[in-house]
Amino acid sequence: MKLNILLIGLFAVGFVQADVYKYINKQGKTAYSDRPVAGAEKVIVPPVMTYEAPVITVAPTKIIEQNKSPFEQHIPYQFLEITAPRAEGTVRSNEGILN
Repeated sequence: MKLNILLIGLFAVGFVQADVYKYINKQGKTAYSDRPVAGAEKVIVPPVMTYEAPVITVAPTKIIEQNKSPFEQHIPYQFLEITAPRAEGTVRSNEGILN
């Protein structure tokens, strides 16, 4: 029973549309509301534009392993040391002076 009520509620949400009203407020500015106000005119809101991206099919690629020399093989770093700027230093000051 609860599932039926939930499904009906979710289905009905798609059909709900609030009215929009445009009016001039006390400060003379244009304002919008979902409730009718004295002197307000109903605004016709166009449907939301949607876009569906085209489906792109990509041919599968084949990885070909090649014999690499020891110099071409990837050797991971053991550590990384930043030498500039020094501790508490800056790369660029507010005056635009480069260190």
